Amino acid sequence: MLPAKRLLFCNEVVVRAPRQTNILYTIDELLIQPGEKIALIGANGMGKSTLLQLIWKSYRDRDRAITLHDSTVMAYYDQLQNGVNSELDIINALSSFCSTSRVNANNEQLKQALLKAGFPWERLQSKVKTLSGGERARLLFAGISLINSHLLLLDEPTNHLDISGKKALERQLEEFNGTVLLVSHDRSLIEKVCKRFLVISDGKLHSFNDYRQAYSASQMTVEGHLLSNAS
Repeated sequence: MLPAKRLLFCNEVVVRAPRQTNILYTIDELLIQPGEKIALIGANGMGKSTLLQLIWKSYRDRDRAITLHDSTVMAYYDQLQNGVNSELDIINALSSFCSTSRVNANNEQLKQALLKAGFPWERLQSKVKTLSGGERARLLFAGISLINSHLLLLDEPTNHLDISGKKALERQLEEFNGTVLLVSHDRSLIEKVCKRFLVISDGKLHSFNDYRQAYSASQMTVEGHLLSNAS
């Protein structure tokens, strides 16, 4: 069992592309502590989303490739599914989102979470596909409030959000007391929310506390990747 100050720990982990044998990079050691706001940055195809999927799998399947604190509750919002089924009404979508994190909420709890998030009563039967960007952000954080997660995995959360939705997301993440691991190409969101930055470079995962240094390292990696592909 990890001590309280350690939320996630792994060492000597090999990260591979899904359903493939080729190695994307290795993690010599990664320690994530409670309350950290971390961005995973770099070009498409480097394996950022793959790491989130690996962490989620370790949590969901009790896989020990990555060690999590025994009391950890995790929520995962991914770019492919956007956390919810757009054909569901928002109450059932919220219920589905919570159940993926092994949290069961009754109908009254779901309604109260949505009302608290700013949804008017008459909108509770609306389908997810009718929501504005701002409403999608509020739906996400209604789920997070019910799950009461310690670790939040976000994969391109600003996709499909309008300007008001992005601002709402920034504000909610800044106020969130748990740990965030964020994959995003939205530099404004990263700079405002995150204080630690993970970069995939030279087949390894590197950690930075300065955004400019991290971004510079990621740009060098992208340029090297493009040159190697061109040759």
